[in-house]
Amino acid sequence: MKTHSEIANLLGDAIHLWDEFVGFIRANYKLDEVWTDTKPTNWQHNRLKFQRGGKVLTSAFVRDGYFKALIIFGKREREIFEARQGEFPDTVRKIYDATKVNYDGKWLFFEVRSHDNALVGELTRMLLIKQKQKK
Repeated sequence: MKTHSEIANLLGDAIHLWDEFVGFIRANYKLDEVWTDTKPTNWQHNRLKFQRGGKVLTSAFVRDGYFKALIIFGKREREIFEARQGEFPDTVRKIYDATKVNYDGKWLFFEVRSHDNALVGELTRMLLIKQKQKK
């Protein structure tokens, strides 16, 4: 796994949002962390996956100046989100609506940049739909 300093060098001004997102997960869930550091041409390059027993809560992909958060909603989570979608901002709903349903659910990718302060809070609310806090 890359050190925090290496991640900060890649993310630049977005490091505070990374710290907030990853910090929320570490503080509220008991999960294994799996780091994938493949070739830069692989979409899974610089990926931090949070999982327990093969079930993934979320993944975060470090990119140059931002990170991508991946949340996969299965049928149950989609039903909950759709019932509560009015609670979420247009930016989140647009990504949700534009994402097709795969065999295992909707793979929702969110680009988190340094100016997206509110987005991390929305992502943590989405994680709570996926899985209740464990700590």
